[in-house]
Amino acid sequence: MQNYDFKAETFSEHRYSLAAKGWTLLENFRGQDHVLDALVRFGELLPQFDGNIEHQVKAVPGYDAMRFSKSRNEIGPHTEGPIYPAPPKYLALYCHRQARCGSGHTALADGLDFLHSLTAEERAFCQNYTVSFSTYNDATGYEATDVKFPLETRRDNGQFILRFSHNLFYFGDLHAANESPSEQAASREQKEFSDIVARCTDFFEQQKLRILIPDGALLIWDNHRMLHARSEYADTDRHLTRYWLS
Repeated sequence: MQNYDFKAETFSEHRYSLAAKGWTLLENFRGQDHVLDALVRFGELLPQFDGNIEHQVKAVPGYDAMRFSKSRNEIGPHTEGPIYPAPPKYLALYCHRQARCGSGHTALADGLDFLHSLTAEERAFCQNYTVSFSTYNDATGYEATDVKFPLETRRDNGQFILRFSHNLFYFGDLHAANESPSEQAASREQKEFSDIVARCTDFFEQQKLRILIPDGALLIWDNHRMLHARSEYADTDRHLTRYWLS
């Protein structure tokens, strides 16, 4: 492990890791200012849903019934910002204090591997069938939205963007309540879509890498490619900061 006086070769190694496996972990930061210095080497910092560059991932009162970043509840596999034409390329989580209860893991799985497992017909379906990405839950403080995109979008440079939301596909809202799956939300789409969603969810559970980000460490992953989730936890002192990068 390195105490980051960042060198050019250090960033080259982490950029290679991002390209090769979709994520990388940088450890032993001396403080959050050093985190910002590191992040701008990977991309431009972007405003998030609320317009701020930083989003505090910490349990606060009022969100106990939500599958949301400010609750302690489990959040299923998803990609970030599916409502945007160009979701953030990279997501980063800096850990101020990890949960001491043995949970609160960030889980990652490679959506590219899942897409490669599909038949040509199924892949074409993912690229052509549009999904309504919607949220109407006022409890999050975000504006209601309803936009349509396919699960997979091809860009002009040949790269792709994967969009997925376990909250939406199983509970009916991007910012879902912590309750039993909605039969209406799970069955309203045609069978082929529902089948692909179920298989992608199973793929995630089978392939996920569970990471308990150490204190003072920064986890970065490719949001156009990787699915991520979070396990339920009990320690209310758990505190991370989330960043979006272009």
